[in-house]
Amino acid sequence: MNTSEVITRIKAELDDQGIFYTDQDVIDALQDTYEDLALKTSCIEKVVSIPASTSPYCHIRSLVPDYYRPLGIFNKGQNEWITPSHYWQMRNYHSQWELQKGTPCKFAPIGFDYIAFYPHYNAAQSDGFEFYYAAVAPDLTSSSTLLLPPNLREVIVDGAISQLLMQALEINKSNSRSIEYITGTQRVKMELDKLDIS
Repeated sequence: MNTSEVITRIKAELDDQGIFYTDQDVIDALQDTYEDLALKTSCIEKVVSIPASTSPYCHIRSLVPDYYRPLGIFNKGQNEWITPSHYWQMRNYHSQWELQKGTPCKFAPIGFDYIAFYPHYNAAQSDGFEFYYAAVAPDLTSSSTLLLPPNLREVIVDGAISQLLMQALEINKSNSRSIEYITGTQRVKMELDKLDIS
């Protein structure tokens, strides 16, 4: 499903032929809804190869600009998954956990920019890691393809229409569409949570 198809659908449902809402108005509402959905449901999943960290802390945002949250890290050199943990647990493993060298067996996100590894490699490794992550929504243009599963296609239309109706001060209509958007988002989030194996 691409952006132009969604714009046409939204304009048809609003019964607007560009008189009240411009294409840019619709794209802006769609972008806001897209970003909201991506963050609430973590529905945009990606994988990239990153170098193995030789420090206890990895500035993941510099390696993966569209990173939102980690889903998993696979150590290609060891052919095994690194276990997710919490930062406070890593501090409890060893009083000087940041100084421990070895093959990473645990990782923990720290805020939105860093990932900590325990232990960490002493020297650079040739194989590196496969980093699985939930991404933020990319910027839309009129020819963009939405990175959404089929069950979110109706939801994004509801969210965008709700925003556009709110801009037009059609409060009751906006609230009605907003309720559909919220319940649709919650339903999809529950479906995606069932698939989460972490």
